[in-house]
Amino acid sequence: MIGEIINDKYKIESVFNESHMYELFTAIEISTGSTVVLKLMKEEMAINAERVKNFSDEIKNFAGLSHPLIAEILDLDMYEDRPYVVSPLIDGISLKQVISNEVLSLPDSVKVIQDMAAVLQCAADKKIENRNINLSNVLRKKDGHITVLSFTLPRLKLVSSVSVKRSENSGVQSDLYFLGTALFELLAGESPIRNRGGLYDLWAMKLQKALRIRHPELEPEQQDKIIDFITKTLTRDMGNRFNSYEDFLKGLADLAGTLRSANI
Repeated sequence: MIGEIINDKYKIESVFNESHMYELFTAIEISTGSTVVLKLMKEEMAINAERVKNFSDEIKNFAGLSHPLIAEILDLDMYEDRPYVVSPLIDGISLKQVISNEVLSLPDSVKVIQDMAAVLQCAADKKIENRNINLSNVLRKKDGHITVLSFTLPRLKLVSSVSVKRSENSGVQSDLYFLGTALFELLAGESPIRNRGGLYDLWAMKLQKALRIRHPELEPEQQDKIIDFITKTLTRDMGNRFNSYEDFLKGLADLAGTLRSANI
């Protein structure tokens, strides 16, 4: 699509990123000459009318949020029966690329998770139900902070040993479950989620092995503290999970402080 003109408004310049559902391009806004990011649903995905509607609804909800870590929505429209959304170009690298290209330190990983928790809490306060984040839609800037480009279609359902009725609290638990898997992925370089869904049965062993290899500065007891923290977001025992964003963020700050005091 390089060089293609979208609705007489945007000229596609280069590939920015890609996921299984979307193509992301940098484009020139013809009327202003500004460089923007255009996220276009793939043709095979846009065949599903419900998926197209969900995408439009989610972007409209996202556009209603005001937060310094959330990208501004400049335009939302259709092109050849495919929905697209336009946002400003932000100088950053997607978290998926960061994970693939480098080992993110524990303090940097904590900062990313704190930022994503702030975005999710903001969306929850605004009663946005589908506040789902994909790491390929999150850019990490040079100062270490992130910008969320958009929300995505609903992620994996909350894993629990008992049936959980959809409620405000179950939505928060789903957010914290995601943040736990995200911290795992930032530290381990791979997701604890199997391709067909659900956690790897031995995810804690996988994380411990990854911490030994990727973060040799951590002592065994410090690795155990990280695993214990992530367990409180992933365990099926709801009674042993964090109950709120506040509890989660306090626990994350305590974890970072404990490891920092040990010169990590």
